[in-house]
This record gives sequence, structure tokens and C-alpha cells, in this order.
Amino acid sequence: MAANNNAARLFGILEILRKNTDKDHRLSQQEIIRELERMGIKADRKTIKTNILNLIDLGYDINFERAKRSSGKSDANVVCYDYYINNEFDDSELRLLIDSVLYSPNISANQSKQLIEKLQQLSSKYFKSRTRHIAVMPSRKSENKQLFNTIDIIDEAITEKKMISFKHQYYGTDMQLHVARSYNAIKKAAGSEIKWRVSPYQMVMDDGIYYLVCGHMNSKIVHIRLDEILDVEKLDDAAHPINSMIDSEGASANFRTYMKDRIFMKIGSPIRARINVPKLMFHIIPETFGKEVTVISNKGAYADVEVRAPESAIYEFAMKHMGVATVVEPEDVVKKIMSTMAGAFKKYKDMVD
Repeated sequence: MAANNNAARLFGILEILRKNTDKDHRLSQQEIIRELERMGIKADRKTIKTNILNLIDLGYDINFERAKRSSGKSDANVVCYDYYINNEFDDSELRLLIDSVLYSPNISANQSKQLIEKLQQLSSKYFKSRTRHIAVMPSRKSENKQLFNTIDIIDEAITEKKMISFKHQYYGTDMQLHVARSYNAIKKAAGSEIKWRVSPYQMVMDDGIYYLVCGHMNSKIVHIRLDEILDVEKLDDAAHPINSMIDSEGASANFRTYMKDRIFMKIGSPIRARINVPKLMFHIIPETFGKEVTVISNKGAYADVEVRAPESAIYEFAMKHMGVATVVEPEDVVKKIMSTMAGAFKKYKDMVD
């Protein structure tokens, strides 16, 4: 019974310190004793000090102040006070994790709320009081409530090198989710819902969105948003190794090369493009295309760089940074950008004329 009481007291003290203390909020021995009494656990100053030292020996980062009484030289005359614990995550780390959950489009609003509440429990009540203003934006969140189960099954399949099957869902013009009846979700097709059968290789994140990189039945390596995957199942069939797949250029697929060439996770063969950008804004090049670019010209206030990415990624970059960066080559991409800009200009001009 004494052992049980001691264990209960240890866990009780640990819980009290975790919920009620941090570097700026500390507890005395008497305050810890009162909190234990509320939990139905008896303790005195001596047992509190002993139990806390035991917790420190177990690896918990508990801190306190010491002071000697005016008389006596033994440890018994040392007063301990201002106890607090450094939790596994500091507040800035927890806030970063919460923001990641909050702004992830892959996680549903309800799942985000539950995850944030769990993360808040990893710090004291004072941290939770500072995060009450956090709000989830449901309109920007995935409606797929199977995401975590999907991740678990895919992770298991990757580890065991097994194939998986799943349905692919997409938003229609009615703003409702539909299960694809064709391998091209945009193309309307009659008949029953189809199931993809793929060899999963890796789950990756790009621009805040999770993707599954996998080998499709036609021996091509592809990527699919995880929040668009529905009813995933691990199959008994062995997955095909990635080097048995072919990339967009017909060569044996390689994961690193595939990811490097998929800026914004765009589909298509990578092309080489030349971009002119002010040196003051040069950071947008490595931020978008990575460091594996070639600076062709570096004179004056502008620099010319050669990048390698799918045409759709080059086009999207040009649209996003049209007031700053200019795509110089290849000519056909430049003409597409000019055509889009001319069409947009005409629409706006007609609207205001």
C-alpha cells in the first residue's frame, strides 16, 4: 500500500507541476501539498522534497530554489521552494506545431481542434490561456476525416513494401466532393467508382499540402494529394520497386530526381527556363526552385538564372511574380504568359470601359 501511495504521489506531483508551472509561474511545497490534497493524496514537506528529487533522477527537468536556514549545517536545514518544470516542448515550439496544424489544408476543422487541444496539454495552463484566441478556418480545411487513418495504413504499407488501393475524390463545380469514375478526375465518366492500385513510396509535403508519391499501374510514378484519398486498403500484393517505374522522360524513376523536378508538385516533364529577376528580389528563385539553379548573368541590378521545372510550374511562378520576375525563355512559354496577360488586360479593360 505504501508503494502505491508513493507512486500516486509521484504521478500527482508531476501532473501538478506540468499543469500549473513554468519558468514564470512556480509553486511552493505548501502549494503542492494543497494540490495533492485536492487529489486525495497525503504528503508533507519532507516527502515532497524526496519525491521531486526522485523525479529528477528519473530524468524530469524540475527546477527549484534552495536556501539554508539560519541555524544548522545539514541538508535537513535546507529550504526548497519555487518549484517548476520545463516541459518537453517550450511555448514557442508548441505554438509552431499548433500553427502547422491550424494552417494545414489536409486536416479537417474538427481534427485540427482535437490536435490543438492535445498539444495544449503538453504545456501549463498559462500557455493554454494564451492560445484561446486561436480559431480554425473551416472553409479552408479538408473535409476528409479519414486522413490520419490513411496515413497509418500507407505508412504500414510502405514499411512492408505492399501495394495499396483507394478511391480518389475531388471537388466538382457544385462544391461537393465526388469519387472519381475515371483515372482523370476532371474528365466526366459514367459507371462505378474506380479504385486505384498503386505501389506507395513516400509521403511528402510541399507548400503545406501532403502528397503520396507512388507507382501507378501503367508503370509511371505519380503523386496524389493525401486528403483526396478515400477508403485506402493495404493489399497482399508486393509493391513494385521505384526503379521499375519510369519518369516523365522515359528513364528509370528516382525519388530524389522526381521531387527536385516537381516544383509546386506540378505534373509534366521538366523543362529549362531562363528568368530575369532583380537582385533585390533574388530570394524568390531559391525559395521556389531550390539552390540547384544556374546564374547565367549577374551584372547590374538584375540577374538571369536558368531553372529546371515543369512548364506549369514556370507559368505559375510567372503569374505570381509578374510584377518582379520575367520569364525570358523558352519562347513558347513566354508566348503563353503574354497571351494570358493580354487576355486578362482585355477583360479588365472591357469591364471598366
